[in-house]
Amino acid sequence: MPANVEIKAKLRNREEVLETAKKLSGGNGTVLVQEDTFFNCPNGRLKLRMQTGCPGQLIFYSREDIAGPKLSQYRISKVKDVDDMKTTLEQALGIMGFAMEATSSQCFQGHSSLTRCDSSSLNVFW
Repeated sequence: MPANVEIKAKLRNREEVLETAKKLSGGNGTVLVQEDTFFNCPNGRLKLRMQTGCPGQLIFYSREDIAGPKLSQYRISKVKDVDDMKTTLEQALGIMGFAMEATSSQCFQGHSSLTRCDSSSLNVFW
């Protein structure tokens, strides 16, 4: 399964970090508006993502619930009919919660990226 390392942090010097990210990536990044529906899943996390301008995604991932950097193993499948998939998964597994957010993502050389979420755009419903 593919994997990445997730690091979530609050920025004390937000403007400085954003300026450095802009220089390293060569731009301002891409703004993504995402709506995630989380389903009950006994051996990991399962979410259905709707994202502006992109096909739907069913994302299964597992990671430890610990502070600091953590390894996240994941599998992503494209979904053509998000509404039908949501209904099917809701009937089979039940919905655990929702998250809606606007993020900005910047990619750097190699496989590194910085994804920023302004906490004012994050709406979580459990």
